[in-house]
Amino acid sequence: MNKIYKVIWNAQLGCWQAVSELAKNHRPSQSTVTDQNKTMGIVEKVSALILFGLALLPLSVQAAISNIELPTGAQINSGSATISQNGHTLNINQSSQTLSTNWNSFNIGQNATVNFNQNNASSVAINHVLDSNASQIMGRLNANGQVFLLNPNGVVFSKTAQVNVGGLVASTLALTDHDIQNGQFTLKGDANSHASIENYGTIQTLKGGTVALIAPNVKNTGSITTPNGTTHLTSASQVTLALQDGSLTQYQVDQGVLKGLVDNGGAILADNGAVYLTAKA
Repeated sequence: MNKIYKVIWNAQLGCWQAVSELAKNHRPSQSTVTDQNKTMGIVEKVSALILFGLALLPLSVQAAISNIELPTGAQINSGSATISQNGHTLNINQSSQTLSTNWNSFNIGQNATVNFNQNNASSVAINHVLDSNASQIMGRLNANGQVFLLNPNGVVFSKTAQVNVGGLVASTLALTDHDIQNGQFTLKGDANSHASIENYGTIQTLKGGTVALIAPNVKNTGSITTPNGTTHLTSASQVTLALQDGSLTQYQVDQGVLKGLVDNGGAILADNGAVYLTAKA
């Protein structure tokens, strides 16, 4: 049976979460805040030196990648594009309206840049990541159209990530050519997966753009800006969406996950737009 979830304060974790509509809401009490402040003060002093080198990424995905690392092993499945590297910058010049590409890995180092140069805001670049590790976006990702970044093992945007796109879908769910029908995109994944999409950086779209972070576990402590657009943080194993002229026209959660989590402790700005935090089982 499907359950609609609401957002409540989790005093134990100190964050807002999407949970069952039957759950009780406990806003942070003064004593809780005081205790948390005392605890945080101790933790900060003890762990500052230890965590200095790890601050950009959570420990669950921490791995050594080069500051100039770029995506590797591109193989175009459908559509047409030229891919070239100039120093620490990778340029994908997309000539077809829709482009589907497999990548052996899709990481962007802190001093690296990936540019999708697309025909218009309606152009879609679908990137399937075959890596056994989560993708780490630590540098700059630019596009004038729509970018799908799909990695079943997760995607992490670090504190240094700068994403400027027409629209972004980052997900652990998969998308096949068969699942693309008349501008509709049906993303499907494992309902028992614990993979996550995490944003600690800065993501911004053009006016009317969409940001959709879709996975069993979704976390945002960074900033997401979608002026006149839409932001979706969604815990699910199947989602159908549709885009027209670069704007979202349909967004439907078809199937949830048993132990999903949506955790937003960051800033989501959608002037004249909408923000949705959704968990469905």
